[in-house]
Amino acid sequence: MYKEDLLNKRDRLAYRIILDVYLQNGETTLAGISQRLQTPLSSVKRYLTGLGHDLAPWTSSREVRFEVNGTKVIFQLLGAVTIDELLVKQQLQTADNVVLLKFLYQHGLRFRAPQLMNVMHVSEASLYRKLKVLNALLAPFDLKVTNGQLVGDLSQLQFFYFNFWRTIGEHLPASDDFDLMRNWLTNEGFRLDDHLVDRLQDWLAIVQHSVNSQWSYRREAPLNSQRLMRHTSIFERLRKESEWPATKRQAMLLFILLHSEFMFTDQMWQCLLSTKETSIIRLVRLVTTCKQALRDAWLGVPLPGMLTEQRLAGIFIVPMVTVGDVQIFDDVSFHYFTKTFFRSTDRRAFDRVQYQLTHTKSVWINQFVRRHWPYIERRLWPYLVVQSRRVPLHVGLALGFSKTVTQFAKRALMDILTQTLAVTISDYQVGAAFDLVVVNERTAAMVSDRTGTPVEKITELGTERDYRRIARRLKELLEKRD
Repeated sequence: MYKEDLLNKRDRLAYRIILDVYLQNGETTLAGISQRLQTPLSSVKRYLTGLGHDLAPWTSSREVRFEVNGTKVIFQLLGAVTIDELLVKQQLQTADNVVLLKFLYQHGLRFRAPQLMNVMHVSEASLYRKLKVLNALLAPFDLKVTNGQLVGDLSQLQFFYFNFWRTIGEHLPASDDFDLMRNWLTNEGFRLDDHLVDRLQDWLAIVQHSVNSQWSYRREAPLNSQRLMRHTSIFERLRKESEWPATKRQAMLLFILLHSEFMFTDQMWQCLLSTKETSIIRLVRLVTTCKQALRDAWLGVPLPGMLTEQRLAGIFIVPMVTVGDVQIFDDVSFHYFTKTFFRSTDRRAFDRVQYQLTHTKSVWINQFVRRHWPYIERRLWPYLVVQSRRVPLHVGLALGFSKTVTQFAKRALMDILTQTLAVTISDYQVGAAFDLVVVNERTAAMVSDRTGTPVEKITELGTERDYRRIARRLKELLEKRD
């Protein structure tokens, strides 16, 4: 679930279009947008017309550049404003899904149609169309609005609203037992940084609200989740807190497991992964299989040190104890990031990992990975795109200026190249090994005659556009090297 999922359809598509243009270095074509977003060209044109009106206050104040010239589309942020501030923040306040979800939260997950019709200023038929759209958003979490109520397992209701409030950026007030729970976790040896404390505050606020509002639910948690959770040493520790209500112990256990990747010590992992319970045995087998698949795919390249068995277990536990869309990159951003930061060999390696994990001897692993691959892929990806996995490139600068003047170009070029590449830049010397030599009109003839190394020509010290062109050329050279 992402912010744009909560927006009304028009606002959601407008946001995706602008994000797409922004990620294409601020300039693209109508056909390119249509192809990448799989949206009809006529719809793209219509939304761009609307965006011209929506962005007018910012274009007139020169905080944003937005132009549609023929088939070319340009969008650039010139000031401190962000895309979120332009097209999401305000729109979320009145988005149908947000209004409905807030109402349900504030009214014990129940509603009467006349109430909601009055709140949203719509007819009964229109209200139920909006509820149908909301149910499509809720379905991946195994939740549904039906018969005047939001229905689901308690853990899923809490998990969904935890993601909802954090997605829209609204923090909840601390619950009465926040300090008590935080101290308990600290005393029990769990790792808690400021980020986790912040998440704990929201989680406990939702748990307390669910109790105070007397949420009704099907059961405490899905059966598979209950089996895994109740065969952990943490469950036994929580059982000792007999004065706590069972729902609080269950909620704390779920929070800990959802954040085990960051909260567990090595000793805690050892204790959990040595448990002889079916779900834990499956988890261990999945971790082992995944690690081997990663080694096979990137043969001869050591895996990142941070991608430990414990880290993998923490990643896999989340979809084992909950259901729902909890990916960390939306489709538009993820497509861009993989294209920009992943070499073609990395992409093929990742495809091999997916194939290997969905064609094991274990039917459970095959089904689990197929069902959760978008989540698994996007959680593994940041660990695999690291500096040590990128082949270093050496660029030579031959610009015909003094070292002091050349330094300006070197710094600017480094700022661009190191966003996506492992690069060193030094002054050109005859006989030295370079992957690419950057020249200008002063040095082009002389250098080209002396080297068989690929050459890229710029004007004087170059511009940002030149530097981005050099980045693309280096990526092409990397692809050929692979």
